[in-house]
Amino acid sequence: YKPMADILLPKIASEFGSELVVESAHILYSKEPYGLHSDVLSGGHNPDGEIRPAWTFVIPLGDFNSNTILFKEESGNIKTVHEWVDQTKPEVKNLVNEEMYKKYLSHCWMDDLQYLTPEAIFPWTKGSCFAASRYKFHTSDNYLANGVDTKIAIIMWTGYKK
Repeated sequence: YKPMADILLPKIASEFGSELVVESAHILYSKEPYGLHSDVLSGGHNPDGEIRPAWTFVIPLGDFNSNTILFKEESGNIKTVHEWVDQTKPEVKNLVNEEMYKKYLSHCWMDDLQYLTPEAIFPWTKGSCFAASRYKFHTSDNYLANGVDTKIAIIMWTGYKK
């Protein structure tokens, strides 16, 4: 991955600062839509370790009829929305309407979506970069319903030294 790192790391440092550490990176070959989750514990992150989670980067390696949906809610120590709802008992918001549900989120539990506030929709366009807090909940859309059977991207989970 060195040639890729030689291109991406200077760009990341110029946009996000030289103190940012890439904690984990990989090429994603997705064949099934991801459900609602945060990346706060992804990439082998150790909450008691020396790194404080910062950003998730997604760089699609092609044009895909797919999106990543980002929500405003976040968690510092819980990966799934379902577990977050069980543990924190947030207020019901009902901000995901039926149209949004059918278009993007039909693979998710509506019971979990009622607690979330949509913030952004990121289209998977070759070479673009989705950058969001690792603490924020997000999900893939149901790209299988769009006729996409696989999507490929560079995924990076970053942090700052504590």
